[in-house]
Amino acid sequence: MPTKYERVYEQIKSEIAEIKDQYDYIYDSASFGHLILKLLFDISDDEANEAITDGFDDNGIDAVYFEKKESKTIIHFFQFKFPSSEENICSAVSQDEILKLFNGFEHFIGNSSVFSSLKWNELLKEKREFLLSLSDTDNNVLHIVRYTSDDLNSNIDILNSKIDIFKSSSGNNVFSSNLFAKEICDLYENAALNIWPDFTINYKKDLSPFEDSNAKICSFYVSLFDLYSSFKHLEGTIFEGNVRYFDESSKINIEIINTLKSQDCSRFHLLNNGITVVCSSCNTNSAADLINIKKGSVINGAQTVGCVLKVINDSVLANESVEKFKNSYVFLKVIQIEDKQELVDELVYTLNTQNQMRSSYSLSNDPQIKAVQRDINNTTKYFFQIKNNEFNHQKNTQPNFSKLKRNIIDIETAIQAFVAYENISDLGYVSKNNKATLFNEINRTKITDEISKKKIIESYEAYLIIMRLTSLYRSYRKDCTKTSILSSLEVTSEELDNFRFINTGNFLILYAAGLYCKRKNIKATEEIIIKIIKSLSSLFINGQNLSNMTRTKEIFDKAKNIVETIE
Repeated sequence: MPTKYERVYEQIKSEIAEIKDQYDYIYDSASFGHLILKLLFDISDDEANEAITDGFDDNGIDAVYFEKKESKTIIHFFQFKFPSSEENICSAVSQDEILKLFNGFEHFIGNSSVFSSLKWNELLKEKREFLLSLSDTDNNVLHIVRYTSDDLNSNIDILNSKIDIFKSSSGNNVFSSNLFAKEICDLYENAALNIWPDFTINYKKDLSPFEDSNAKICSFYVSLFDLYSSFKHLEGTIFEGNVRYFDESSKINIEIINTLKSQDCSRFHLLNNGITVVCSSCNTNSAADLINIKKGSVINGAQTVGCVLKVINDSVLANESVEKFKNSYVFLKVIQIEDKQELVDELVYTLNTQNQMRSSYSLSNDPQIKAVQRDINNTTKYFFQIKNNEFNHQKNTQPNFSKLKRNIIDIETAIQAFVAYENISDLGYVSKNNKATLFNEINRTKITDEISKKKIIESYEAYLIIMRLTSLYRSYRKDCTKTSILSSLEVTSEELDNFRFINTGNFLILYAAGLYCKRKNIKATEEIIIKIIKSLSSLFINGQNLSNMTRTKEIFDKAKNIVETIE
């Protein structure tokens, strides 16, 4: 019987094989790194691919990721190693790996002469430019990520010793973070199980909240019908943090159901112990008597919720009056816990982890978004994923589910692409430089008013063309023998320097392609995208810090002017 490490190794190996093929990585370690970056930071495939620098002249730095946290930027440097076979799982981190990463880091953040003393690939040169443009850097973190069962390695002490000396001599904040087989298994499996939803509930009465250093506790009386209205579409996820799912046949539940069906329903709040929800965020809108819960799960009272859902749903299906449920209440306690995993583990025996939910999932209960999802999922090869981990949940619970993982359209990427390509309410430039604002209350309405299956598919397929070309560009910059991008653009290696903006300019290109295609009333093709890329190159002649340039509204406006001149 395989061990847990061997089992997860095979699962990860299969997944990174798909990533390697899709993004044309040279080494398994790069596709492994791509997967780890997605799991660690909850970022898109494009953002993970953009962070990967593994290849020739990487000087031990396989990825650099700039994490914006509040008002500071944390810079993460990675070295990834994935064993070629199960037999090598026990291979420990070598001293050479440790020293190579540290030496590369030390030169990367050094002054110009120190940086220039090593040869760097073009992607790391661009990241260096971006680093120099930052004024809000806080910490540097060096990550050794190796799938090994040997986590008691003395070579890690060498890295920590090097870091201590560097901190003392430079005054820079530098830390190490090591992920080995145990941590990687937890990260991988927890991500697969992490499907706690966001939701809202109307309340009748709220009580004074209580807050201390551990948690914030809010209490409410909620009508049974409002509870049903909020939870009826969440039965697959709302109990994820509970140790038990609803069991209709239990003696206690039979009694609860009988109470709900009787006149005693009006006394339900007196007869029932109530429901407890754990979440990452709880905010009330007192003007609307509304509770907004982020990343929540029923951890106590699953049987109560299950009974309420069953009885009211049966009444609705039978066209019976539900008025009494609108005037009967249950006590709801909401515990908000942020970044206190040990406390959450005490509250919920089977809880795994609480990764922050993307703001894009705030759209997942919108009726128009759901309608578009049904249309796409029922009539195309794509799976439009509008809830966290929805694809895996459907695959694991529906025997006839036949969609392929490579055809997932994640809602965040879909909305970014849609807004950029269609330039919804002139928000095209926001898709790159501040995507979170696309999902605020004001912009959500603008987006959902315009969204359709046709527009999502058209913009996403244009995005795929651009990302294929972007992947070819990045592959060449990491390995100059991979020359497909040169033939695609019909340029020489020297001329390719005029197209460095491709690395971070995906949504700028998509925006320009959308303007062009809408004016011509045509669909985007690779030929059109390449025409757009060549036209945009004039914006970046001798340009520095291209990562910043491709995000600015000024550049998007200039791109619009250029597109208007293209025949």
